[in-house]
Amino acid sequence: RSRQLRSPNCLSGLVRCGQCGAPMHVTYPGIEPKSRFKYYVCNNRYNHHSCKQEYIRADILEASVIQEIGKLAERREVVAALVWEFTEHNRTRRLPELEARRQAVLKELEGVRAEREKLSRWLSGAGLSAQAVGFINSQVDRLSEQEGQVQERLWALEDGIAALQTVTYNAQEICDLLAEFVRAFPT
Repeated sequence: RSRQLRSPNCLSGLVRCGQCGAPMHVTYPGIEPKSRFKYYVCNNRYNHHSCKQEYIRADILEASVIQEIGKLAERREVVAALVWEFTEHNRTRRLPELEARRQAVLKELEGVRAEREKLSRWLSGAGLSAQAVGFINSQVDRLSEQEGQVQERLWALEDGIAALQTVTYNAQEICDLLAEFVRAFPT
C-alpha cells in the first residue's frame, strides 16, 4: 500500500531536515492511531532510507514555526538587518551576475543574427541549386528559431535586472505581513 499525501501543506518543501538538510513533506504514516495525524518526514528517509531523522508531528512543528515567525514579526531591527543584507547581496552579487549573463546573451544573439544574415545573402546569390536553396532555407529557419529563443532569454534577464533595480523592501511592512500571516493560523 502506498503512502500518499492526503492534503496540501504550506510548509512542505520549506522545512528542512535537521540531520541531512533535505526538504521535508507531510505524510500519514502507519496504521491507527498514527495515521490520524500528519507527520513531516525527511525526503531522504522517505524515499531512500538514508536518513535517521524521526517523523515529526505536523501540529507540533507547524506551531513551532508559526511561533518563531511571530517572534520575528516583533523584531523590526532583525527584519531590517535581513532586508539590508538581502538588498546588499542583490546589489553587489546578483545584479553583476545578471549583467554579465546579459552581455553573454547579447553576444550570442549578435552571432546568431550575423549567421542568419550571411545565409540570407547567400540565398539572394545566383546559381544555387534547388537542393542548396532548400538546405540554406532550413538553416535560416533554424537560426530564426534560435534567435527567438535567445531573445526571450535576454528579455527574461532584462526583466530580472529591472526588478532588482526597482524593487524596494520595507522592514515594517514585512513585519506587518509576518504578523498577519501568524494571525491567519489558529492557535
